[in-house]
Amino acid sequence: MQYYSLVDFIFLPIYLIIILIVANVYSRKMMTIDPIYNNYMKGLIVKIIGGLGLAFVYTIYYPGGDTVQYFLDSLAYRSCSLLILSPIIQ
Repeated sequence: MQYYSLVDFIFLPIYLIIILIVANVYSRKMMTIDPIYNNYMKGLIVKIIGGLGLAFVYTIYYPGGDTVQYFLDSLAYRSCSLLILSPIIQ
């Protein structure tokens, strides 16, 4: 659990609720135009559960590896780009 903090577990349900509310409004609006949107919310929920499940498996069960290293490298590249761009921004 070294890659998760308390903030992650606080904001995850908040973001999920916002996303699901917006998607529900969108699917109800589009359902009047095309009946295929009956399956929109079911598909979105399955996709979110699958994505979160995959993220949890790769960060908890496999604590290292390509996925975590890619994230750590992206943080390093971000800090380097901020160092290079900071004189330009100021």
